Amino acid sequence: MIETKEIYSSEKEEINDNLAFGWQATQETSVKTGKTHHMETILAREMNIPHYNEYVQLEKQYYSLKSQFKYYESMEPFTVACYLLFLIIPGVLYIIFRLKKKKKIEKFNNSLKEQMAKTVDQARNLH
Repeated sequence: MIETKEIYSSEKEEINDNLAFGWQATQETSVKTGKTHHMETILAREMNIPHYNEYVQLEKQYYSLKSQFKYYESMEPFTVACYLLFLIIPGVLYIIFRLKKKKKIEKFNNSLKEQMAKTVDQARNLH
């Protein structure tokens, strides 16, 4: 039995990572939804391959880690200008807080990327 899934073709890193979990890129297809148009890569995987259950568990772990990514929202120029114009000290504090938050998010995301890479390596070592 074969299972399939589709991933946006622009997600090259994700497609490459999925190859480590026993998936194979079978074809690229054009998808049109309303006025938008994009390409998707169809991946297929035999369900009777060696280490199938381990691949599935590692893939779940990978996507669980990926779902924990945090995203930094940039500072709004108008908000910063208001803080600097009307409340200089709070404005500076706001900027410092936002910059520290950005660094914290980057550190957290880098940690997740390392764990995701280890998961991919574990799956590749099953081959």
